[in-house]
Amino acid sequence: GYSSRIIEVPENRLPELCHFGTGPRPSVIGLKGNGKLKITLNGHYDVVPAGTGWKTDPFKPLISNSYLYGRGSSDMKGGLAMQIYAIKLLENTVGQIFDKISIMQTAVPDEETVGNKNAGMYYLMESKIISRENTDFVIFTEPLGVDNICYGHRGAIFITVKVFGRKSHGSMAYLGKDAISGAVDLIT
Repeated sequence: GYSSRIIEVPENRLPELCHFGTGPRPSVIGLKGNGKLKITLNGHYDVVPAGTGWKTDPFKPLISNSYLYGRGSSDMKGGLAMQIYAIKLLENTVGQIFDKISIMQTAVPDEETVGNKNAGMYYLMESKIISRENTDFVIFTEPLGVDNICYGHRGAIFITVKVFGRKSHGSMAYLGKDAISGAVDLIT
């Protein structure tokens, strides 16, 4: 029951918007309803690298003792599934609500590894697919725990910091400047 489309980032923008990985970065958009109140539900489909220590193949989902195991099963496939389930629940219980609200479902790349300027949510906002004019609320379905609802979005920022010191002989350490102490002050 959604009208849907796939948003492709132009290939010439990928070096700027995708610092890690290669290949296309599509976002999937689903629209439902025609009401004045416009709500976007947002989730990402990328995952952090699998790492080591898996007892099974992390890229082959496994259900064991009623739990789903596999890369991204909670963060973020669980949130994406919840977005769809929530709208289906509304549709089955108060279907007329879609005369009052419009829902945009988004599944985007690059939330885990790129930072704020990326081929996912950033590109949708830059392209005005999501904007103040067409969106009243955005709900990020990031799985923070069943009792944890947050106002805002943490995001990610990557920075490079250089801390400079001044060398000195150990017998006259007071003439130098300890770069490590400066880094500790910065971190604190």
